[in-house]
Amino acid sequence: MKIRSNIITRANVAEALRTVPVNFINTNARDGWYEPIREFKPKGYANGFEIFLTGSSPYNAAHQSNQGGYYEKAATWDEWGVVIDRLYAVDPDAQIGHYTSQADFVERTQAEHDRIVQWHDPEGYQARSHRAPWLTEDRVRTYWEAGA
Repeated sequence: MKIRSNIITRANVAEALRTVPVNFINTNARDGWYEPIREFKPKGYANGFEIFLTGSSPYNAAHQSNQGGYYEKAATWDEWGVVIDRLYAVDPDAQIGHYTSQADFVERTQAEHDRIVQWHDPEGYQARSHRAPWLTEDRVRTYWEAGA
């Protein structure tokens, strides 16, 4: 996932993961260096970072082909969402993944959460991994009242 921001720092990215049960995947294995957070210079932003995460999904994580052949499990939608939410707490105007702002993140994840609730078995994997803990009623209302 790519993070573009004028405010978020490498330390903010590391801190966003500190209490979430996820780990970094090396972003630069083919060059022989372990690099959990790859930095780059994005157009239109001061800072750019790229990260890949492992987590508690039953599925294998991507981006492991150059890491010795072992297979870690991917981060779930909820695990990624918590990390993204923590980064948006630092910079609501950042571009994180395909989300263009904090308001966009809230709107799009609310729609996906609602879709999962409507169409999937409440005990199935999709429902269990799409709980969206960042979408509490008070927080969503605050986003919209702020003019999002």
